[in-house]
Amino acid sequence: MGARSQEMYQKKVFISSRGDSLNYRLLRPEVEKTGLQYPLVLFLHGAGETGDDVEKVKWLGPPALIDRGRQYPFIVVSPRSAEHGWKPEFLYKLISQLKEDLRVDEDRLYLTGLSMGGYGTWATAQVYPELFAAIIPICGGGSPGMAWRISMPVWCFHGEEDDVVPFSQSQEMVDAVRGL
Repeated sequence: MGARSQEMYQKKVFISSRGDSLNYRLLRPEVEKTGLQYPLVLFLHGAGETGDDVEKVKWLGPPALIDRGRQYPFIVVSPRSAEHGWKPEFLYKLISQLKEDLRVDEDRLYLTGLSMGGYGTWATAQVYPELFAAIIPICGGGSPGMAWRISMPVWCFHGEEDDVVPFSQSQEMVDAVRGL
């Protein structure tokens, strides 16, 4: 097998009967005739990228690296929140649609996000703990009282000098997941 080419494009998925939708950027390995299934990484942006222009998700994280030419052997989905915050039920519907449309390895679904996306990562993992193989919240916080629901591996990052989201927000969640 040679190097896989990748494609990135924008899509929209409708997620409620009220007409709610999520725009997203999608990068996937070239579909091969082998029938392979691929891991899926869902990346949630921070509050600074909120709005209608889905191109802004390329500012940080995996979408920024992809925009600079980085290639990955997995599917990367970067939705755009039109309003402040992430709704776990919307993300669940997006993932459900992606599993129907793409060759997704359902045992290798990963969720990550930074700042507002870090909060969305914690919240979505607490609502749908059986869905993810692991989560990677960055600079976010959550509901420590619901941490008992998180049963997957967690790799949490947060700089102590963050002047937007207090470091204590991540530390409280990590302590709660560890049962401290």
